[in-house]
Amino acid sequence: MALTEEDVTGTSLQGEVLEWHRVLRRLAEHFRSHPRGRLSVGAAVDPDGRATGIAITSVDQPAPDDRTVRQTGALAYELSQLVERRMADQQERVLTAAKAMSAMEWSRLPLIDIAGLE
Repeated sequence: MALTEEDVTGTSLQGEVLEWHRVLRRLAEHFRSHPRGRLSVGAAVDPDGRATGIAITSVDQPAPDDRTVRQTGALAYELSQLVERRMADQQERVLTAAKAMSAMEWSRLPLIDIAGLE
């Protein structure tokens, strides 16, 4: 029941929603494979070749702008609403099926000790 591209295009959002979703997927993959910042380490050595100091520099990747955050949040919100509706529908189907089961069918199911789950 994973979200599909059709789910993305089926939201109430206007504009290039699917293309934005694809861009976000590419960015997510990029940031999973590349750290957010870049580090460089250097050493100062004396004439005998012994280290006398080090320097560590870092360059952060730019943070996303406000528009990017709002668009991403809007898409995430719409998709979370879709997932919530699907979960509610599935729970209703399971409850309907459970109500239709006989006592004999229930007795054949394994017991789950929920007291031990706490």
